[in-house]
Amino acid sequence: MDAVPPTKPDDTGVEIMPSLDEQIAAAREAQGVFADAEVPADFQDAWNGMTVALQEDREAWQSVTPWKGAPGTDMIGVLQLGSAKQKVDDAKNALNAAADRHGFASCGSAIDWRY
Repeated sequence: MDAVPPTKPDDTGVEIMPSLDEQIAAAREAQGVFADAEVPADFQDAWNGMTVALQEDREAWQSVTPWKGAPGTDMIGVLQLGSAKQKVDDAKNALNAAADRHGFASCGSAIDWRY
């Protein structure tokens, strides 16, 4: 994840979606490694939850990039993005807690997720 370029608060989906794509691909690859290594199930579940949340965030960005539609649809897009971000925040917190429980600090709070 460290190789993914940082995002800025004023970035649009055009800048953020490629970053999310890279993170999702890396997270999916790690899922297979965790399964092969027989990592505890609750950690794998938390990791999978983070992967799903990132995908939902990416889909929210895709639905509003570029802004299109009738007046007011931009507000709906902002609400969708806010909801998706909250899901990623929650998934990240669950992942950090599971990583801490199992001593996997490098797979939890040490990751600089960019969404």
